[in-house]
Order: sequence, then structure tokens, then C-alpha cells
Amino acid sequence: MTTELPADSTALAAEITDPKHEINYLYMILLIPVIVVTFTANFVVVLCIYCYRPLQRPNNYYVASLAVADGVVGFLVMSGMLLVNIYGDWPLSDALCTAWIGLDFSCCTISMLHLCLIAQDRHCALTKPHEYRSRDRSKRITVMIALAWVLGLVAWIPAVIFFRANTSPGADNCLFLPDKLYVICQSCVIYGVPVVVMLYLYTQCVKGLRAHFMKIASIREEHMLATRSRTQVMVVASFSTIETSTAPQTGEPSTGRSRDVLGNKNRGQSREHERSVRTLGMVIGVFIFCWLPFCVMWPVQSFCDNCAPIGMLKYSYWAAYLNSTVNPLLYFASNRDFRLAFKSLVGMTTPKV
Repeated sequence: MTTELPADSTALAAEITDPKHEINYLYMILLIPVIVVTFTANFVVVLCIYCYRPLQRPNNYYVASLAVADGVVGFLVMSGMLLVNIYGDWPLSDALCTAWIGLDFSCCTISMLHLCLIAQDRHCALTKPHEYRSRDRSKRITVMIALAWVLGLVAWIPAVIFFRANTSPGADNCLFLPDKLYVICQSCVIYGVPVVVMLYLYTQCVKGLRAHFMKIASIREEHMLATRSRTQVMVVASFSTIETSTAPQTGEPSTGRSRDVLGNKNRGQSREHERSVRTLGMVIGVFIFCWLPFCVMWPVQSFCDNCAPIGMLKYSYWAAYLNSTVNPLLYFASNRDFRLAFKSLVGMTTPKV
């Protein structure tokens, strides 16, 4: 047996579906390119990783899976919300409404979980480099990605189906307004916990990067001391006999070359870590900026239906969706390999094999 929506939920449904709240056509024209950019950018990210050999590393599996989740948000979730805004209500069937709500919350949560996994991956690369390069790393990453998808779907799909099955039918009331306690708990879980986890891992990454730079500086200093010592030996040897001068000159250059190779390798790793941590910081900052309005307005909407202006509610939803638009653009803006991969895709450069 179905039950009627609470009074405050019914009022909110009436407010959202009232034609006078329909967005203007200029706003609609602005949103359609956002949807296209979101889907296209995430699709290109997956294509770059699949086609460009330097990007085919286990840590980029997270990026590819994140792009799939964000692509679904762009292609299906944003499109559904655009329909609601254009028509003033849900124009399709009740079953499609349930599927749309489930995809909305599930894919957004999956996207958040992937951001946490990417932060954890960067943290492990800096603090546990030997474990990070283990042979079973690819298998471990695959398992973590599968768990993120399963957890995101299980956290929302049953709740959405139960809620929709126990409310009065009506395709025009395409809402998900569970009880207040559930809203508070889910707001903390889907936003508060990921933010705390990501910020903690990011601070640890910064500390690890600082320690890595100190290690590089120490190696560089040892190299300079060794070079200075070798020079002094050669100067002294020049005043010695040929037999005594050949011994130090045969062993030292190879040691110096090995230090040069080691120093160059560490400097290369240092630059890669620095770019990764900088990208991670931008991703976390954008995540907080995009999701904060929704995770504030959703509980407010649940407790007080007249306290949140309808325009602010719409903004909070679209701001959260915008995170799926910005994520792939950040990788192209901050990662040289992604830019090279894109150029090779469009034929501007020769792809690496």
C-alpha cells in the first residue's frame, strides 16, 4: 500500500512543478553546452587512457573509472534534470523517474569515492613507494574500483526504490525526499566523510612530498661533496706518478655517473609527484566548492520546505553536477601526458607506442 507524501514534501513538489518556476530559454541554452562538454570531456579522458601508452598505468584506472561515472552524470543525470527544468515536471514514466533518481545519487557518490581512492593512491605513492610498485597493484586497484561502484549503487538504489514504491504514484512528482534522519546521515556520509578523508590524505601527501624534496636535496648535497672530493683527488694526482694517479681516476667517474643517474631519476619522480599533488589539491578544492551548496540545501529542504528559495535549490543541484564537468578538464589542464594524448587523438602529434 502506498502512502501520501508529507505536507512539506507535497508543497515542495508543487513549487518545483509550478510552470512559473520554469527556467527561461537562455538558461536552457547555457545548460545544454554544459551537458555536451561534460559527456565529451569524460569520454575523451577514457579514450586518451585507452589509446595513449604513457597513460596506461594502474593509477590511471581510477581516472578512467571516474570519467565513466562523471560521463553518466553528464549524459543521463544532467539531461534528466534539464527536462524537469524545461517542462516544470517530470515528463516521462514513473519507472524512468525512479531510475533517474537512482543514477543521480549513485553516480555522484561513485564519483566522490573515486576522488578518495585517487587521494589514497597519491598518498601511497609518496609514503610507501616500494609497496606502491608491487606486482599485485593492478589487481588491488581493480578490486577497489569494483567496490566503489558496488557501494555507490547499494547505498542508494534500494532506498530510492523503497521510497518511490511507498509514495503516491505520479510521474510529475519526481522527488526523493526521505525522512529527516536519513537525509542528515546520508549528507554526512556522502559529503562529510569524503571531505575529511581527502583533506587528511592531501595533507599527508604534502608532508610526503616535502620529505621527498628533502631526500633529493640530501642526495644533491652528497653528489656535490663527492664531486668536490674527486676534483681534489685529481689535482693531487696530477703531481704524482702516472701509476698512482690512475687508480683514483678509474673508480671515481663511474661513481659520479651513478650519482648523476640517481639524482636525475629522483628529480624526475619529484616533478611527477609534485604535479600529481597539485592536481589532487585542485580536484579537492573544486569538489568542496561544487558540493557544499547541495549538502547544505538538501537537509534544509528536508527540515523546512519554505526556507530554501527554489532558485537556490536548482543552483545547488547544478553546482553538484558541475563537479563532473570540471574533473576531466582539470586533468587536461594540469597533466602534460593528457594534453599530448589529446593532441595525438586529433592528429596534431604522432602517438607514442
